[in-house]
Amino acid sequence: KSAAVILSIALIIGILPVCDYTVKAETYSGKCGDEVYWEFDTKTGVMRIYGNGPITDHLADYMVGEVKSIEISDGVTSIGLGVFRDYYNLVSITIPDSVTSIGESAFSECSSLNNITIPSGIYVISYRTFRECDSLTTVTIKEGVLIIGAEAFEGCSSLSKIIMPQSVNSIYNNAFKD
Repeated sequence: KSAAVILSIALIIGILPVCDYTVKAETYSGKCGDEVYWEFDTKTGVMRIYGNGPITDHLADYMVGEVKSIEISDGVTSIGLGVFRDYYNLVSITIPDSVTSIGESAFSECSSLNNITIPSGIYVISYRTFRECDSLTTVTIKEGVLIIGAEAFEGCSSLSKIIMPQSVNSIYNNAFKD
């Protein structure tokens, strides 16, 4: 009798991995810095980033095509190198005044992004930050930004409106090259 039970358990264990168990979570969450966290709602496509300090880590690759909007809360201080690169369905992003730097290529190839406001706490728009954001039509740069780096908006072929403050004193090579 015990041999039959053991054999039955072994058969069940052997069959289970073949079955397809899919659990769709409505919300995913994780960490993207020492004290910075993210939550992603699969139903709305909204990613919320909150905490204190810099976004230093790339988020989960499986979400790249799912994120439509990013809301960064006050307290986040910087956006790291290439963190949101190629988020091709990203349409909008909210960056608070607490963010003082955006890394190179942070939003490059976000081909659905349609407008961006650079907050006043950022002094430099880095190299290739928004490169090849094909749907980007409007860029609003707040007073306080001093430098627009090389190729920062290169390949943004739909860009038709740039609001630039007096504080910008340097624009590097191919910053707005189509």
